[in-house]
Amino acid sequence: MAFESELVFDNMEGELIWLKMTVHPILPGQAGKNEMICTFSDISLQKQAEEKNRQLSEMLAACKMEKAAAGEELEKIVFAASHDLQEPLRRISSFVQLLEKKFDNHQDEQSRKYINYIVDGSARMKKLILDLLEYAKVNGSQDSFRFTSLQTIAAAVHQNYSRQLLDAGATIDYESLPVLYCDSLLITQLLERLVCNALKYRSENPLHIRVSSKEEETQYCISISDNGIGINPDHRDKIFDLFQKLHSKEVYSGTGLGLAICKKIVRIHQGRIGVDAGTAGGSRFWFTIPKFKNQGYEKL
Repeated sequence: MAFESELVFDNMEGELIWLKMTVHPILPGQAGKNEMICTFSDISLQKQAEEKNRQLSEMLAACKMEKAAAGEELEKIVFAASHDLQEPLRRISSFVQLLEKKFDNHQDEQSRKYINYIVDGSARMKKLILDLLEYAKVNGSQDSFRFTSLQTIAAAVHQNYSRQLLDAGATIDYESLPVLYCDSLLITQLLERLVCNALKYRSENPLHIRVSSKEEETQYCISISDNGIGINPDHRDKIFDLFQKLHSKEVYSGTGLGLAICKKIVRIHQGRIGVDAGTAGGSRFWFTIPKFKNQGYEKL
């Protein structure tokens, strides 16, 4: 049986030289003496590459930890700032209402316009603060993941938005949806926001929303399709970024945070999210959820 060992030497220039020594015993020679063959290989380059890989792995792990810590700190700042902004905003709204009542009979057209600007701005600021708080609150971990029927979640969302769907003359269908390993509350919120998005950007035609799924080798791909106004292909990559709005507030209200929250939820589940053209001329939002739990190391 061969024997291997690694030897390291320091040359005259301060560099480390790694040698791999391999000993092969051979059949006994004359007079019963044991003989062997000893070979040496220079493995210095291999050892240098291994050391560089180790250093890179340590740097990558440190960067990931720093990024996670920075993300948590940013979320805390957003939460604290959003929470603290609500009190002065409430005071502004209250005093504007008092002024409006006190001088109701003495306002000219320009004064009423200015007050309306303040009221409208305060309302939009309140909505932005609430959405920022919602974004900061979106958190999840493997501890909150459970086996959950997406079919049950879709039925609950359908029931919760039955009035809005009825008022809009919209229909929604879903069938044969899979069981996911996920945070059920976050996936419910994700599905609700995508259904609300379809309701908001519907066309003049009767709205039809379809929730479907496709099983792939390592993941499920969930689609929410509609026949609404659709999205310009040039804007499909950026609509999931913070504060991105494709329409003015006069056309469609919103803060540009809804789809950013969706992206954050999908990212927590280690999936991807995107949008493309729907088969009925509207949009097809899709997101993926891995079929493996514990970050891909244990198959369901």
